[in-house]
Formats: sequence, structure tokens, C-alpha cells
Amino acid sequence: MEIRHLSVNPAHTRKGYGSRMIQRAEQKAKDGDARIVQCTIRVGNIESEGAFRKQGYAQTTCFYNSRTHNYVAVWQKVISCHP
Repeated sequence: MEIRHLSVNPAHTRKGYGSRMIQRAEQKAKDGDARIVQCTIRVGNIESEGAFRKQGYAQTTCFYNSRTHNYVAVWQKVISCHP
């Protein structure tokens, strides 16, 4: 499963909203029998990288998006090891 377009209103940053949204997305993924949750984060987006790292995600690869002209990292977390 993929987490797409997660954002927090700047007035509400550092209050746990992002963490709770990530946790809710993970629960939906588990309910859907997903084994891995992933997202893409623009390289250098320190706040997003930190939020996902804090939730146990790891950067797995990086690529250049020629449409947006940004380097983008793929972050993943294993949520189930069962076949």
C-alpha cells in the first residue's frame, strides 16, 4: 500500500497529527492485508523524512522525477512478515 499526499496545515505542525495520520494509514493497510507500506518524499523535505523515520520507515531508493525536476526517495516499512 502507498501513502500519498500526506500533509499537515502549518498551523498544526509538531502536534502529532502527521504521526496519527501515518498510523491510521498503516492500520488501513493491515486491514487490507498489505505487507509493506511505502511513500515517496522529495529529497530534502526534512520534516517529512523525520516524521516517517520516527514511525519506523527507512529510505530504500532514490530517483530523479523529470516531470517535477526533483529527486525523490522511496520510504518503506514492513508491517507484516506473514505470507
